[in-house]
Amino acid sequence: MTATTAPRARLVVAVTSIVVLSTLLTGVSGLPAQDGTGPTAIDACTVVDEPGEYVLTGNLVAGDDEACLVVDATGAVSIDGAGYSVTGGIDGSGTDDDPSVDPDARELVLDVRDLTVDTIRYPGGEGGGGGGASGTLENVTVETLAVASAEDWTVQSSHVTDPIIGLYAGDVTIRDSTFEGRVAFDENTARFTVVNNTFAEPVLFWEQLFDSYVAENTFRGSLDLFSAGGPSTNNTIENNEFAVDGDDVAGIEEGALVFEGGDDNLVRNNTITVTGGVGGDDPTLRSNGVFINGERNVVTGNTISGAGNGIYLYWAADNEISENTITGNDAGILFRVASATATDNRITDNRLGVEVTDERIDEVTFERNDLANNTEFGVSNAAPEGAVFDARNNSWGDASGPSSAPANDSDVPFADPVTGALADGAGSAVSEGEDPGVSNVRFDPFVGGDDGPTDPEPEPEPEPEPEPEPEPEPEPVDGPYYQVDFAVGPVIEQFGSPDSDGFYSDQSRLIRFLHGSAETPVERSGAPSTLTDERAACVDVESFDVEDDSAVVRFTVESGCGDDYSLVSYEKPGAGWSRATAAEQSLHDSTTSELYPGEHELRVSLPVNGTAE
Repeated sequence: MTATTAPRARLVVAVTSIVVLSTLLTGVSGLPAQDGTGPTAIDACTVVDEPGEYVLTGNLVAGDDEACLVVDATGAVSIDGAGYSVTGGIDGSGTDDDPSVDPDARELVLDVRDLTVDTIRYPGGEGGGGGGASGTLENVTVETLAVASAEDWTVQSSHVTDPIIGLYAGDVTIRDSTFEGRVAFDENTARFTVVNNTFAEPVLFWEQLFDSYVAENTFRGSLDLFSAGGPSTNNTIENNEFAVDGDDVAGIEEGALVFEGGDDNLVRNNTITVTGGVGGDDPTLRSNGVFINGERNVVTGNTISGAGNGIYLYWAADNEISENTITGNDAGILFRVASATATDNRITDNRLGVEVTDERIDEVTFERNDLANNTEFGVSNAAPEGAVFDARNNSWGDASGPSSAPANDSDVPFADPVTGALADGAGSAVSEGEDPGVSNVRFDPFVGGDDGPTDPEPEPEPEPEPEPEPEPEPEPVDGPYYQVDFAVGPVIEQFGSPDSDGFYSDQSRLIRFLHGSAETPVERSGAPSTLTDERAACVDVESFDVEDDSAVVRFTVESGCGDDYSLVSYEKPGAGWSRATAAEQSLHDSTTSELYPGEHELRVSLPVNGTAE
């Protein structure tokens, strides 16, 4: 199934509306370069026109319509606020003294720490392109961050008052900070690490977000991942707390957590609470806890309450919904043109446990779920053309099985459409289909009924133990599983934690990757998009494959190029790959060579001789 793409109708604040500092420079003077004895002291508003380290010696106040500190340097500039304040802000866009230089295109790495300031403007901060935000903000209290783009940018232990609205962004770390305004990035965004922050307003990625880690944050507004530029992929959203207003997250493509066109993402162990949740008979107008329009996402271990729809699957294919607690919503799970596997969930104390409104319900696997105490229906099937929803092997909250609703229907109890068993129990109810007296929900057998688990029979007296037989030879296993990386530069012996940059792709060094096992030598391989254009132009990979229990890469280093190249094999703890478990991988074999223009071959051994114990 192909996920639909929504219009970016909610981008009501354009990038060009960012608050920008004036760069009128009357009355400010330049600072001399450092003399090597330590940071250069700043005791008045000025122009910083050389890279280096600077430190404030007191509070600074600019005149009317003036920027206090204008950074006109190229390169690395570090400003230590020393606990003081700056009124008039820091303007990183520089001056217009040299008309041949675009001030917004300078490559500036700006570090600011221990400062209270009204505005920090980065190159390109009016909404254009350019060097963008780079460097670190640490222990900074700032009203306005004027950011157009960001690369290698860190915000840590800081407080930001006004909205942040930026464009292209990559390798961004945001941690231990508080944001009072909306945070939004447009265009392609990648490799965000967002940990232990508080967001008072929505956080939005309009075009695309991929290879990112969002954990242990408090969201008072929604987290929206949109896909106008392609699906948001390979993101982990875990251990966050969402507490949102139902009026703000009502309707299609709305929710406390939204994947509009998101594929292959992991949503795990979050707590999502919607207050004033919007319910009602029209499921498309309800507020949503999690909204998914995408493929192969995993939603597991979450607690979702108070919403109109706890989880809303809309034009969504092959998603996994497991081990969630979905309670106190108008509807627990809404399937609308969706295929999914929903198992081992606790879907209790909602008005509707599960609601099905459209076709393709034959592509839903729904079993081993607890459907207790849903007041109107355990499963309500409103799909057209007599479609039947398969809800066998679930618990309905009572050992007698499901009931039928509405209870005053003259045809109750309803029969299972295949076995004819009656829904005459005391558990949550099933709905009636087009044929009077026949449910459009399969419920027989159910957990706790005649076909469910029974009391164990007494164990028979043990028989004499036979003579022991020789232990069989160990059988080969599918594993071990392995990963092979072809990268520029040195070997990473141990991958880092999920929120670190201890991965080849985070360092823009990964050329090719390959995953396989003893049974399937090459399960998947590919070339990531994180390699810099300069490095990519230097290497032409002719083949990357497995030969005789070894991984072999054959490639050409192009003219004018030369670097260290590494081929590394790792043993994985199991199939698949995740940043969360990468640190459990162990280095098996590696080789690194300094290579120059010409044809080359690198080879490493693979851990393929595993046996079952």
